[in-house]
Formats: sequence, C-alpha cells, structure tokens
Amino acid sequence: MLTPKVREALQAELEHLKIRREQLVERINERIRALEAVLTPTDDLDPAGPYDTPESPNGVTVPRPAGLPLAGKGLRESIKIVLTNYPTGLVPADIATRLQEMGFTASGTLSTAKRVYGELYRMRQKGLVSQRGPRYVVNA
Repeated sequence: MLTPKVREALQAELEHLKIRREQLVERINERIRALEAVLTPTDDLDPAGPYDTPESPNGVTVPRPAGLPLAGKGLRESIKIVLTNYPTGLVPADIATRLQEMGFTASGTLSTAKRVYGELYRMRQKGLVSQRGPRYVVNA
C-alpha cells in the first residue's frame, strides 16, 4: 500500500513525464519536418560540382568577375603575387588575409588560411618560397 503522500508524488511525476514526452515528440517532429523540407527535390536547382564553371543557359562559360587583382586566379599564383608585393615576407596568416582582401576566393570547405599553410609547405618543398623565421618570401 502506498501512503497518500507517496501516491501524490508519483502522480505528479507521471504527469510531468507525460508532458515531457509530448515536448520531446514535438521537437523531434519539428526536426523531421525541417529535414524533409531540405531534402525535398526541386526541379529548378541543379547543384554545381566543385569543378564546374558557371554557365549561361545557352552553354557559354560566364567569365569570373575581374574587379579585384586576384579574382579567378589559382592559389599558388595568388600567393606569389602577394609575396612579391612584400619583399620582407609575410607570415601565413597575413598572406591569407591579403589574399582575401585582394579578391581570392576558393571553393570548398577549407578556410583560406588552411589552404595557404598547405600550399606554402608545397611551394617551400619545390623551392619557390623560402622561410625566414616565421615569414615566407618568394625566391627570385
């Protein structure tokens, strides 16, 4: 036998759990609806791959914007251009900042800074740049 006080506490806990269950089910249902909305196919969208170039409807390649000096250039070429403007050299974080300021854009999920670190390593291995302390300079 349960005392009235224990019975009342158990009833309160039961009601609380029922309410909590309803809240959780509703949050799960909201998440499911959001995911379904994202995953529904749309006929008007054709996602471009990482190597696709923008094209107009008639199949002609659209030129990249040329307003900034590094727009449309590759990472290695852009790093060389930035480093030639700074003969005393730059640290990799500053190179990444200058690249972004001068219009370099990269597709993908990696940040520009991570790309710069990796490319500087490869360029140093090939002898294209040298490291003077923390700074990188372009070899003549």
